[in-house]
Amino acid sequence: MQKLRWFVERWERQRPGAVLEIVTGRGNRSAGAPVLKAAVEDVLREELADRITRWVVQPGGGAVLLELKG
Repeated sequence: MQKLRWFVERWERQRPGAVLEIVTGRGNRSAGAPVLKAAVEDVLREELADRITRWVVQPGGGAVLLELKG
């Protein structure tokens, strides 16, 4: 998840308040439960919460939209 943290931090410096789309896929090809989506949500909820105004899973579940603090 280091790349996700780096991505958010980079955008935060360049364009505070930007809206980003993080594509996770729906996990349809996973052997078990989807892994990437849950991992991304954990990082947003725990490690990046102080940098994000809000985030929401897109309908269909294959991406997350997040708004950076401005």
